[in-house]
Amino acid sequence: MIYLFIMILLLPTAWFANVVKRITAASGVKRIFLIGQLPWILMFTVLSYFMVFRDTVGSDYVSYRDVVFPSIQYGKFVKSYEWLFTYLVEWTLRAFNNNSYYVFAVISLITALFLVKSIQSQSKGYTLSLVLVILTLFFSFSLSGIRQALAGAIALYAMNFLKKQRLLFFGLVFISYGIHSSGIVYLLLFFLVNLKIPKRQAYLVAAIFLMILPFSRWLLMFVSTRLGIFNDYWGSGFDTGSSSSSFYLIGIALLVVLLLSVFKGDLQINGSWEAWTFVLTILIALVQSQLPTPLRSYMIFAPLLVVAVPNVISKIKDAHFRVLAVLIILGAFGLFFLVNIIGYNLYGTLPFNMTTEWLHN
Repeated sequence: MIYLFIMILLLPTAWFANVVKRITAASGVKRIFLIGQLPWILMFTVLSYFMVFRDTVGSDYVSYRDVVFPSIQYGKFVKSYEWLFTYLVEWTLRAFNNNSYYVFAVISLITALFLVKSIQSQSKGYTLSLVLVILTLFFSFSLSGIRQALAGAIALYAMNFLKKQRLLFFGLVFISYGIHSSGIVYLLLFFLVNLKIPKRQAYLVAAIFLMILPFSRWLLMFVSTRLGIFNDYWGSGFDTGSSSSSFYLIGIALLVVLLLSVFKGDLQINGSWEAWTFVLTILIALVQSQLPTPLRSYMIFAPLLVVAVPNVISKIKDAHFRVLAVLIILGAFGLFFLVNIIGYNLYGTLPFNMTTEWLHN
């Protein structure tokens, strides 16, 4: 199976990165230039290889190739696309003789680069992060929803600068928004991280949320249409009011791990973008029946979970509870992956066809 094969190739790169990290920590040397970068180069190579050389893999692949790219190329837009994404497609097509395979390749390389750099610079659990690249469905989604996936990967890297170098954070989020309109949502994390809620008032906030929960669909529709995010989905064929048991399980698992990190560790929700990512994902899982595309909304935060989950778990002081948290996450996300990718082939990634013929054209 292709996903198992990808995981087998990826995991040794994480172990190699951990070994290099321990050596540098023990020796006091901040960087071991060539050897220190080698595991990350290998990680990037593995991820980008399967992303770049796929052929008609992803449920939106054909529509991008046959409709979106030509409409941008010839200026005959079926719908408007974000300005930076439009420019990226135009530039790539001009540079590579109108070969659409190169557009997929360039977008895949940029997505993989930001994802790997984010794990390298922020994750406190390289192995778990790489497993979650697959199990959160982000890898599968990146083969179909290429605009949103690229925007999410850039936003994940922007979290490096959320508390310091804020201008750089806003710049990266602006780029993310230029790729896909969902990028504007990541500004919410800036305000939440800087929102100081005393513990006593936190209970009041939770009570208010429970009170407005029955009106969540109207509120979400209002915000969505004002921001232009997924507004085409309301009232469409995607707006079925369906819900997923495996997604509810994700919400429960994240809630349990979050509580363990607070009560059995030293996690402070105030000031932590990782904790707020948990909270927002849990909320999406809770109100999923009110959303026209709950998993599409979840995918806004899926790339952030790749780093947020191991970082939150690292706050748990007791080793036994840390192992329990990892098992809860692996169990919930593992079932989520099996149901949606293996069972429903959600993003049309199976069978996983590959080709290199376009390199010779």
